[in-house]
Amino acid sequence: MNKLKEFWQQRQPRERLYLSVCGAFAAFAILYAGIWQPISDSRTQLSKQVPQMQLQLAELQRQLAQVKATPAGPSRNGDLRAAVQASLDAKGASADIQALSADKLQIKIVQIRFADALPLLAALRSETGSRISALNVSGAAHNGLVQLTALVERQ
Repeated sequence: MNKLKEFWQQRQPRERLYLSVCGAFAAFAILYAGIWQPISDSRTQLSKQVPQMQLQLAELQRQLAQVKATPAGPSRNGDLRAAVQASLDAKGASADIQALSADKLQIKIVQIRFADALPLLAALRSETGSRISALNVSGAAHNGLVQLTALVERQ
């Protein structure tokens, strides 16, 4: 610190002014490039994504209301796994189905269009007479494809 103070004292007033202006400009450039610009870019990106996400939320709420309004089909005494598999096959959906018990399955669909997820579950519910007891829909990319995991139980 003493060397810096000594260096500053050895400079002429004109040099001190020049170094102060250069230092202020460098500080401004660092603050702009390191703080202001990334915040501005993020704000612009979010302002584009929010309306799209609001539309997706409205669509999800509409589809959820449809699923809730769809009556469950008749309760079947047959194999729940076979009934669920047949229903998914009829819709062209590929899923990993794991039996958790005789009346409870876990369905995992690795890739499905977001818009098709709830209608598929509504059809599954009405065709097999089952209910969806838990649902997890997640998607990392913004390409409209999601991963769906659902617990299906016989009613």
